[in-house]
Formats: sequence, C-alpha cells, structure tokens
Amino acid sequence: MNKIPEYSSWYENKYHTLTGNGLWLNGNDINTVSKTEYNQKRFRILISRLSTYFDTAESFSHKILYQIAKNLDFFPDFAFLPPVYDGPLFTQDDVPWLLGTGSKHGPRGFDLIAISNAIVQEIVNVPVLLTKSNIPLLKSQRMIDPGVPLIILGGSNALYTSLFFVKEPPVDGIFFGEEPHCVARIFSLCADAKQKGLSKPETLLLLESVPGFIQPDNPKPTKRFSLPTLSLNTLLADAPISTVDSNFGVGNLQISDGCPCFCSFCAESFNKKPYRENPATALLEDAKRIKAGQGVDKIDLFSFNFNMHSEFYEVLRKQLSIFNSIGLKSQRFDMLAHDDAMLATCLAIGKSSLTCGLEGISSRMRAYLHKSLSQKDLESSMRTIVSAPIRELKVFCIATGLEEAEDFEDFEKLLLFIKQCIETKPQKPRIIFSLTILVRFPWTPLETHDAPDIDTVKPVVAKIRNALNKNGFEFRLSSDFNDYLLSQILVRASSPEIYDSIVAAILSTDFVFYRNIGNSFLTAFLKECEQRGIGLAGLMTGTQSSLGLSVKKSWEYFETGISREFVLSQGNDAKNFVDNGFCLGLQTQKGSCKACGACDDSSRGSVTALRKKITYSPQALKEKILGVQAATIPISFLVDCHACTHGLPKATVAIALASAIMKTAASLIPWYQGFKSSHWGPITSPGFITGHDIITLLWHKQAIADLTGIFETENQLKNVNKHFERFAGAIGIVQSGPQTCDLQIDSPFNFSPNDYCKRHGLTFMLRKEGTLANNYSLEFTKQALKKKMLRSLSYATAPNGSVKCSMQIDEKFSYEEFAKQAFVLKNGSDWVRIKTKAEMRF
Repeated sequence: MNKIPEYSSWYENKYHTLTGNGLWLNGNDINTVSKTEYNQKRFRILISRLSTYFDTAESFSHKILYQIAKNLDFFPDFAFLPPVYDGPLFTQDDVPWLLGTGSKHGPRGFDLIAISNAIVQEIVNVPVLLTKSNIPLLKSQRMIDPGVPLIILGGSNALYTSLFFVKEPPVDGIFFGEEPHCVARIFSLCADAKQKGLSKPETLLLLESVPGFIQPDNPKPTKRFSLPTLSLNTLLADAPISTVDSNFGVGNLQISDGCPCFCSFCAESFNKKPYRENPATALLEDAKRIKAGQGVDKIDLFSFNFNMHSEFYEVLRKQLSIFNSIGLKSQRFDMLAHDDAMLATCLAIGKSSLTCGLEGISSRMRAYLHKSLSQKDLESSMRTIVSAPIRELKVFCIATGLEEAEDFEDFEKLLLFIKQCIETKPQKPRIIFSLTILVRFPWTPLETHDAPDIDTVKPVVAKIRNALNKNGFEFRLSSDFNDYLLSQILVRASSPEIYDSIVAAILSTDFVFYRNIGNSFLTAFLKECEQRGIGLAGLMTGTQSSLGLSVKKSWEYFETGISREFVLSQGNDAKNFVDNGFCLGLQTQKGSCKACGACDDSSRGSVTALRKKITYSPQALKEKILGVQAATIPISFLVDCHACTHGLPKATVAIALASAIMKTAASLIPWYQGFKSSHWGPITSPGFITGHDIITLLWHKQAIADLTGIFETENQLKNVNKHFERFAGAIGIVQSGPQTCDLQIDSPFNFSPNDYCKRHGLTFMLRKEGTLANNYSLEFTKQALKKKMLRSLSYATAPNGSVKCSMQIDEKFSYEEFAKQAFVLKNGSDWVRIKTKAEMRF
C-alpha cells in the first residue's frame, strides 16, 4: 500500500510565506483534537469549507460538523480554500488544496470529505478544489479508486445545488438537512461501512436511509427532518475557536431556528420551517457551558430576527447575569412598531447600531416580496429609531428589476420622511442603505418567476443610488452585477450542459471564487453555454421550458416540509402584488396559521401565540451593565507558553486560560469579563515569544477570593492546567512585572547585531567567550545600558550558520525590531521563523 503523503515539513518550511504567516493553516485552534490522534482513530473526516479561513471565521456550521465527528470518537480535521496568494504556492509545490489544517494530510488521508456549502457562488469551487487536489471530477472514477474518500456536500446552500444533478457529479451525495443527529447518522454509517469492507456505491445506498440525503446522479425523493427541540448549543459548548481577531472572545447562542414569515424572496425561511425557539431558562444553561467551554466574554444571539423570540426579554435578562456584552443582529421594522420597549432595551444594553430589513423600496414592491410591512408600521418604527440616540442605522433593500416610476416616487417620499425626522437632531445618525439584487431561489414563491438580466437591473440600481445620494444617505451594493447573474443561473441550473459549461470555463480561465466573479470567467461561461445551445434568456427563465427540460426539477426531489401547492400559490400572489401576511403573533395581536403545511398542532400554537412583554425597565438593565463595568478589575497570571503557541495570537492563550479557570470553578463563570493584555505586546496580534508570559484577564471583583484560592491550592491548580496543558502551564497570580527577563533564541539565520545596535545607539565591546570557537558576548557600555533595551547578550554560531542567543532584556526592548535587524534574513517575513523562549524572574 502506498504511503499517504503528509505535509507538516512543507508547512514548517513555508508557513512564513503564506497569508498572515500561515496562521490559517496552523491547526492549533482551541478545542481541536491533537494531531497525535490521527493514527489512533478508526475513521477520519475532512470537513471542508469552500471559502477561506478568514471568510468563514464567524461561521459555525463547520464547527458543528467537527463536534459531531469528535463526539463519535472519529478524527475530524478542517480544510479551507487557500487564500488568493497561497493557492499558487500550493500548486507550485504539488500540495493538495484540500489540506487538513491539524493533521497536514491531504484528502487521500481521510475516509470522508464533508463539504460545508454556505452560499451559492461557492459551489463553483467544488470542481476547483477537487482538480487542485488530484481528485477525479467524475463520480464513476472516484467510485473505483480506493484512495479517494467519499465526498458528501451539505450546508445551508445544499438545497440549491441542482447544478450537480448530472450523470457524473463532482460530489457523491448531497445532504440538505441540518439536524445534528442526521449528520451523526451519516458519519456513523460511513464508518460502519468501512469497517465491514463495503464498497462506496454500497455505502451510498445505505446513506439514502437518512432523511435529506440524495445521490445527485440517481435522485430519489427525500424529506428534510427536524426535531421539535434545537440542539446546536450543546455542540457549541466546546466548539473550536477561530484565531481571527474579529472573533476573539465571542460565542454564538442559537435562540431560534427558521422564520414564521413568508417573505417571497427568502430561501432561509422556506427551507427552515417550522419556526422553533429555545426557552430562556435552557438558553441560560447553554450559555454557561459555552462561556466556560470557549472562554468567551461576549455572546451573539443567533437567529434570523432576534426580536421575534417569544421570550426575548427574559432571554436578555438571563444572559446579562453572565455576560456584560450581548450581540444582536438583524430585526424587523414592524416588531419595533408593535413593541414600545424594544428600542429602549437595545439602547440600554449598549446597542447603538441597528440593522433592519426594508427590502422593497415601495409598498408595491414590499407586497411583491411579501414583506408584510405596512406603511404605518414602517413610518412608526422609522420615526422612533431615527429620533433615538443611535449612532447608525443600516437598512437592507432589494432591487427586483420590476420597479416602475411609482415605486421610485414612493421611495423618494420615504427618504424625505426620514430626513424630516432627523433634521432637528443635533447629532444625526449615520444611515446606510445596503442594496441586494434579487435572486429568485427554488422552493420560494419566486421560483418560477423570470429573472431580469444585468441590463434590466442596472438602471434600477442607479436610480436607487441617485435617490439616496441626493437625499444625503449612504449607499452600498452588497454584491456586484456579475455576482447576481451567476448566482441566479446557478440556483436554478437544471441542465447538465450548464455544469459542463462551468467546468469548461473554470479550466480555461483557472478561475477560483473568492469574493467576486471576474469578467473573464463569466464571459467564458456564457460562451460555453451558448456553444451548448443555451442562451442567456434560457438561463434566466423561471420555467426553463426553453431548455426542453422535464417538468420535475432536481430540487423537487427534496421535500422541505412546506407543501408544494402553498409555495406555488404564494408565487402567483406575488405576481399579482398580493401579500398574505405572516403567522407570527405580536405583542398586540395573535397570529393566524397560513396553512403552509410545516407545523404540527404544538408548533403552530407556539408560533401564533402573543409575544411576551417586558417585565423590567430597560434602565435597570443599563444600571446593571454599568455596575459590572465599574466593578471589573484586571488580574495578571504568569504562564509558561508551549512551543505550539509560536505564531498564535496571545489572545488564544488568554482565552484558553480563562476557559480552564471557568471549567475548574463554575462559580467563576458569571464573573469573567474578557482579556486585556500580554506582556509581549498586542494581545490579538501573532506572538513569536514562547515560554513565560504575563496574561491579564478582566474579572468582576467578586472573583478575587475564588481565583486566589484556585492558584494557592495545588489540586485546583492541577485541574486548571489539565484543561490548559495544550497551550501553556499556569504558574500563579502576579502583582507586578518581572525583575529580570531572559530570552533564549534559536535562529536558522546568521547573527549580525551591528546594524541593530547602531540604529539604537547601543555601543558595545565584542568579547570571545572562553576557549570555544564562535562563542561571543556583547559587553554594553554604560551609555548603552541607559537605553533600557538590552542588559546582556551572548551568542554561539554553529557551522551551518544557525545561532543560539542568550540575552537579558530591559523595559524598552522590542523583540520584532531585534529579530528583523539583528539577523541576516533572505526576505522580510523570515524573522517569524526565529524561535524564542522567555524566562522571567520576580
């Protein structure tokens, strides 16, 4: 049997040339399994994203898959799309793009590749990643190659992958459900099949027993399955933590799933019914586990519209008992209009930037989009928002391509109304309108509607932009015209010729999707379609009858739980600009069931029930938050960072330490308030000094006694280090900085201190140390010592030019300056390869 390649050595030699010093491929994210477990597990799963590590940092879908695999005692690993400048380096060195970040194994080192597909445009990267990883694009070839694992695609965009329903698809199976127990079933069946020696075709037949799983080359009807209770928070409790600084210290808490509204444009709503909620009491316990398990100090409430939750105020009150900072995303205008306390509550917890969905620019367009937002509710909520002391309002809008003169007139009136509301305010809020061009998705009411081409939507976008600019509001286009066109074609692609055209265009242009669709790729793709007899009109039609397709579309093999008749009837109403409202209960009135077919009696009643009112004053929340802030103090800990933390942000060590402390003493969970600093510099920047560090965390003063007890009790300190051992060892609480600090440096580069010392005015005498060759010390003058940078330095040079330095540093010493200036480097990024360990004495 051929040995499976492993790329750890390649990474060690090349990480400094990769984006961000290769941090995205480091593989030492908190809560990931050790690489040593790779050979110990009976089944290995490579969880692949179709976008980069940085673009998916705030997503947690791949982390859920990771947790499911880990809980099954399998070996999970992540693979990300290499950043734009790193892909060519991979190809140049014959490294597969599907590379495990932890194990450094390529795809042939795994038993299953689980692709998490989040957005439409990403699916063009499936053939890209396979070809760049030496995996056949043809399913028949993969089935007979024992070295190629099964490839299964899932994720929030799985329902919209009709592009792959061809005779020779690039993936072996598609799973469009999101229930964790169904994912676990897929993983377990694959592992059991491997143990029994079943072939890949036999394994795929077994997987068809899982609700939501389908083979795109041989589709059979399958129905999405969902449990009445939500379980994602259990899996998020100790999920992997990204090392991207925008996400440090922030956890996600799912408060609800799906949406009880029927916006005709919304794929998520029609794919995620019935609407389900987690109760406030259960959410508190979930949040405690997440705070301790991930070492977070801020929680983002995950939902499509947070202000729909029937217990929203109770959820907020309970979360503020353990968090002082809560993130709230998008909300509906009409919910604000029917709830006087909502805006005051958002302001009380420090949310000065609001995001709301307007969608249609006029009443007529909102009726087409089934936004169910009356002019009265819109004006009421808008007046309240812009009159409040907010910093920013972001409004989501949609360009449908159907706008007419009356719609633009209606929009101008709205903008004038907003201007009048804020004209007397001394501090006017920043108001941003973010415009999206409407993509008509399958399994939504707009599925069968023809989509306009770019020439039709461009004037609409221009008129909306001009109206906003004229009235002094900011305009943003969320994605460009190429992005719109390709997305619209892909979501309803029901012809094998379209897939063939995509592959041909990728191969001819070497296209990779990052954030934009290039002109050359789009032109090549449309040309390939034309050569296969499909013009642009055929690509944009809703019925696609011009393509000679059968009545049944590929996406119809999936059953979402909503009746097909309901979806199509809603589509007819949209064509007539008729809006039938939603079923959600408000604070002021009960909802009414619209008979979509998704709910049973229990879920129907909870959706249509009245929303609960606030039972406390927003001012009380504000005072509580201010009280915690006033009682927060910094506490510093001496830690000994292991070699694996080289290159990791010191925030990783801080978060791991906070998590270890809270896991040791649950009583401290409410009191942790975040991280503050590292002795070695910015805590969110990569750190290249291991060994001793002083990590400062923020705690409520109520934590002092318990923290002191933990670090003065041997067994409890051992428990902290049991949780902390992968990254560092906790030594104790310190009250001040070190008296002395020594650095031991191991550099592969020649040492040449003259330039560094000259730049900083450090005069010295060079002395030979003893009788050993190539051993020297720098004896600094009194004037140099006054610079408070270096106290002493000695070094020994090996025959190969590498050097070991021992130095005692002072308070004004900058390690990065020294590493860049005191060694002979081939290029500017080489300095990060120097290994340095610190030892502090107090």
